[in-house]
Amino acid sequence: MNSRVVEGFRKTDHCLQRQKQRNISDELLALIFQNFTHNSQKRLYLIVQMSFLKKLNLIQTIPYFDTNEAALVIRLNKNCITTCYFCPDPEYLYQAHPEFNFFNLY
Repeated sequence: MNSRVVEGFRKTDHCLQRQKQRNISDELLALIFQNFTHNSQKRLYLIVQMSFLKKLNLIQTIPYFDTNEAALVIRLNKNCITTCYFCPDPEYLYQAHPEFNFFNLY
């Protein structure tokens, strides 16, 4: 079951629903957040590249992993996770959301 809080980050109802639909575990999110420091005052897209997940041996923890997906995208608003999803090409986010900050984990 997915909890409402992971490593100090609260999840919105939307995030909980999408996390379940997309088979993204709390354990995976916790391991990612243990390797990430965030200024809680900023809105941020955290882009976790597959190379980062492979480096931590996390690829096998993702059920139904599609090798066409290039990154796991996690959108944070202060200390809140608003959504998370796999994305084949997260480059579009830079133009679509210039008001956000971006952080890449490689």
